[in-house]
Amino acid sequence: MKLPQTWIKNAMTISAAAALMVPILAVAQGGSPSPHQHATVPAGSSTAPAHDMMSAMTKMQTEMATMKMSGDIDHDFAMMMVSHHQGAIDMAKVELARGKNKQLKQMAGKMIADQTKEISKLNKWMAQHSAIKK
Repeated sequence: MKLPQTWIKNAMTISAAAALMVPILAVAQGGSPSPHQHATVPAGSSTAPAHDMMSAMTKMQTEMATMKMSGDIDHDFAMMMVSHHQGAIDMAKVELARGKNKQLKQMAGKMIADQTKEISKLNKWMAQHSAIKK
């Protein structure tokens, strides 16, 4: 049995939204918001850099989890990737401001440049390909 294209798109959108809700629900229940948050801050160190990094990650996750999906998988992918890339930029800015390792700071600078270009391309694509149903 072949499923209608609309049903497949809706199922994919629901699956993506459900996957994004897992970290949010984990936080609400007192758990870890993301597998990316397995690092700990050493005793006696400043927690401000860790807090800034976690704030950037949480902001990105919340934004992605609360996005209104259009049902157009291509548009929704582009929209979510913009948010994902912005989260990477925000975290890279924390590394530039607070990091101590020269190599990682250089990588962070490159990430900012690369992700900014990707965001521009994705925004251009979205502007040219409306998600409005025809």
